[in-house]
Amino acid sequence: NLKHRMIQMKYTLKVLILLFGINANCQDIIPFELKEDNRIYLKVSVNQSDTLNFLFDLGANITVINKTRLAGNKVDVKFDSVVLNKGTNGITKEQISIGNSVRVGNTNYSNTDILGISYSENDILDGIIGSNLFKNKVIRINYESNELTVYDKLPKMSETFYVVSE
Repeated sequence: NLKHRMIQMKYTLKVLILLFGINANCQDIIPFELKEDNRIYLKVSVNQSDTLNFLFDLGANITVINKTRLAGNKVDVKFDSVVLNKGTNGITKEQISIGNSVRVGNTNYSNTDILGISYSENDILDGIIGSNLFKNKVIRINYESNELTVYDKLPKMSETFYVVSE
């Protein structure tokens, strides 16, 4: 019985060391939902709002809020000026809000600029998380656990992982 407990303790210790080693430079672990449109959605709060569903889209270089759903979601966003936005629909004039607080996972991103774009009433997104929040970060997407892991630098991976290069 003692031998069996010692083996269990060794195994537990190895698992803890492995988990600690992988997450040593981990900044945040963010749960996500893969919706019916096969896109990743994150739970987000803007300026201490209730929870919103934002699309995770690193192709967008700025965080976006869906102006069509603003009133219904009771989000306190003040638009400061108008900017030109180059998006999938070409170049458009859109309103921008400067210096907002955006909470994703356990991290609060202060002084975040948010572009306001009106999407269709039928669109399920409340906004878009763009690459501006994750600048100089490494993101690991785990579809099995439905989690994004944010790292400050590339983590040391086991031999079963490899970097894909050209």
